[in-house]
Amino acid sequence: MVLVPIVSGYGASVFSFDRSDVVWFGYPVPGLNTLWTTRETTVEKDRLKLVVGALRAKILRELVSPRTMGSLAAASDCTPATVTYHCGHLQAAGLITRERLGQHVVARRTASGEALVTLPSG
Repeated sequence: MVLVPIVSGYGASVFSFDRSDVVWFGYPVPGLNTLWTTRETTVEKDRLKLVVGALRAKILRELVSPRTMGSLAAASDCTPATVTYHCGHLQAAGLITRERLGQHVVARRTASGEALVTLPSG
């Protein structure tokens, strides 16, 4: 099998089974769309998103008060498993704590998480 990067539209693919000894698949080059966009439109202005990523920034901002994984998932428009995964990384970084309360896991921002969220975005 041979993988061949191709310059094409996003999601396009080509393949060939013409030879009996090799099969090749063409796939779009990752990030190809950035060649046609200007730098000004692709620069992220939100510092928190740049540091922790869009979903983790959303989670941190949602934690104005303690929230369950389910409520964070609903607010973030993703699955509870996805929120749990990202909260694990935020907890490992010392930005949130998690505590099991009965059937629910509740997340809270730490002082470090609070400080990071409240930094000026200038």
